[in-house]
Amino acid sequence: MAWLEGLVVALAPGVERAALDGGGAVLCDPGRGAYVELSAADLALVDALDGERSLAEVARVHAERQGKPGLGLLVALVGDLAAAGLLIGDAAAMAAAGLTAPSRRTVRGALELPGLARVVERLLRPLAWLGPGALVALAGLVGLGLGAAGLLAHAPMPR
Repeated sequence: MAWLEGLVVALAPGVERAALDGGGAVLCDPGRGAYVELSAADLALVDALDGERSLAEVARVHAERQGKPGLGLLVALVGDLAAAGLLIGDAAAMAAAGLTAPSRRTVRGALELPGLARVVERLLRPLAWLGPGALVALAGLVGLGLGAAGLLAHAPMPR
């Protein structure tokens, strides 16, 4: 853990948190469209990333509170947050420690789209907060609606 001693990070300014069912949350930067989904266990570590304590100290405090080491979880979490651009800190030290590549969480980066594509992306961005099941259900409803409209448009008129 010596390699984490001098590494101090914090959430970037403007990062917002939205609660999810089950105790998790989503951290996002609405200006860039970057977000990371977090579990309830991740949130305790995120709260400890205050820009004052080193990652080694955060790992020690987490181990004392939880009764088990949390180094792997912390390294994965910091890597995901750094890859999404949601952290501030020594970028060179994070890269040297291998903490700039996403691991297992949903990490989305900003899209640089010109003109109409950017407008459409901004209109659809709220759907990113829905879970996969909700998106499938919504797509099914849209498909049913389009199918019904097609049937009505091509149905013979009653005489």
